[in-house]
Amino acid sequence: MKIKLLIPFFALTALTIASCKKESDVSGKVSYKINPTNFTASVLSSTKDSHSISEANTITWTSGNISISEIDFEAKKEGMEFEYELKRLVTVDLFNLSPILGSVTIPEGTYDEVELKLDLRKTTTDAVPLILKGHYTNPNGVVIPIEFSCNEDIEVKVEAENVVVGSSDQIGMINLQLNKFLKNISLSDLGQVTKTDGKIIISSTSNAGLYNKIKLNFDFIGDCDFED
Repeated sequence: MKIKLLIPFFALTALTIASCKKESDVSGKVSYKINPTNFTASVLSSTKDSHSISEANTITWTSGNISISEIDFEAKKEGMEFEYELKRLVTVDLFNLSPILGSVTIPEGTYDEVELKLDLRKTTTDAVPLILKGHYTNPNGVVIPIEFSCNEDIEVKVEAENVVVGSSDQIGMINLQLNKFLKNISLSDLGQVTKTDGKIIISSTSNAGLYNKIKLNFDFIGDCDFED
């Protein structure tokens, strides 16, 4: 049996859950924050050569935003599946302290197989769901501006260890390792890019092959820690 609750951002109130067994009256509030880490990635000479790393062959992200439309908490408790949805569009500056993205109220208990799904939605405005800017230092030491822009519907999954929910509030810290966006990206990939006004722009319409390769890494960039 799967229980699914929709929690709008303007009404984070006590939840009534219909289930096969009576739920506890005690609930805890879980709030979400974003914690970006690892802003510099080393670029391999090939995707199979993990030892040929030069200090020059790096990409460093220096600014960027992520806009999240929905966060789904999915887990099991006592063999039953639960899902709690937080629908709220929030934009986070990945290079400043993250605000609270929103909160959900969850009945007490121990939840396992915990997975958070972050929904990024395509937009017709300039505020694309994900943008990262920085610089690429090539093997010759030349520094080139680089920008990655994603404007499409994307679901990013992050997993967590068992979560014990009680009467006290918890923070679900969503850790995003920015270097993992570039997993399996090689010097050869970057050597074939087309520059726009001296800048490497990676998007669905510019250097699309590299863009699609980076998108394959979205499910490997993060995890989540829950703490009081």
